Amino acid sequence: MIEIKTFLKYNDDFIDVEDEKKLKNLYGRIDEDYIEGAITMSYWSEEIIGLRHWDLVDQLWAYIITMLHDCLTNGKAEFLFPDQPLKAGIELIKNGMCLFTVGNGAVSKRCSIPFKEFAEKSLCAYKDFVYKMKNDLGVLVYADHEQIYSISEALSNL
Repeated sequence: MIEIKTFLKYNDDFIDVEDEKKLKNLYGRIDEDYIEGAITMSYWSEEIIGLRHWDLVDQLWAYIITMLHDCLTNGKAEFLFPDQPLKAGIELIKNGMCLFTVGNGAVSKRCSIPFKEFAEKSLCAYKDFVYKMKNDLGVLVYADHEQIYSISEALSNL
């Protein structure tokens, strides 16, 4: 089972975007041009990406969505985190699985996960993040609807 969550970083705290009470306390306090936060991903409770990988979370989500799109097109894709020299990548392997890698060299984390579940959970978490930012914080986050639709269509054919 894959679990994906989005957190906003405010001062030294990470606020889960699902925590509506804490999220609403951030209204008007988020720098819309520099939205710091983290995306956590785990597979059967094994961490893939954690809070220590925090960055510009809106841009990080955009990179992940682009990575999914490119992976469906090319069989693999990678990107650098927006504001740090950390690489993430994904490669389709066999039996509906993919190899997800995050890190640099010897400090890399590699995990074999079900691609379709990962992509579906990522899309859902991303859409939820965009919705929460707009409706709870009044912050508009760019969402490439064409890319999201393309990924959804491709997943329905897997």
